Amino acid sequence: MPSLVKKYNEALDIMLFILKDFSSESILTMKNSIKVIEEFHDIFDTDASKISTLYYDFCRLDELYEIEEAVEIGFKKFLIKNIKETKSMLDYHNHNCKTSCIICKTRKKMEGELFERKRPEIPKKHKK
Repeated sequence: MPSLVKKYNEALDIMLFILKDFSSESILTMKNSIKVIEEFHDIFDTDASKISTLYYDFCRLDELYEIEEAVEIGFKKFLIKNIKETKSMLDYHNHNCKTSCIICKTRKKMEGELFERKRPEIPKKHKK
C-alpha cells in the first residue's frame, strides 16, 4: 500500500483530510500514532515504514465499524479508495489554488488538531 504515496509528509497531508470527518477519539488515536512514529525515528527509518504504520493504525480505528462502506468493502480497500480520492483532490488543489480556500482552511484546522506544537529550544547561552 505505501506505493500509493511515496513520501511520509504527503501521506500525513492526505490523512489530515481523511480524518476531518472522524471523531475526536479517532483523531487522538492517530495523533498518538504520529507522535510514536516521529519520536522513534531510529525504528521508523524509512518513509515506507512510517506510511505503513500510519495506514495500519488507521485501519484499526473502532469508528470504521460505524461506516457502512468501510465494513462492506473492507477497511484496507476503504483506506485505499480514500487515499486515491484525497490525493487527486490535493494534487488538483496544490496546482490550482491561488488564495486561501476551504481546502487551505481545512488543512490548517486539522494540522492544529493532529500535530502537537514543538517548544522552541532555549539557546545554550540562556541555560543555567
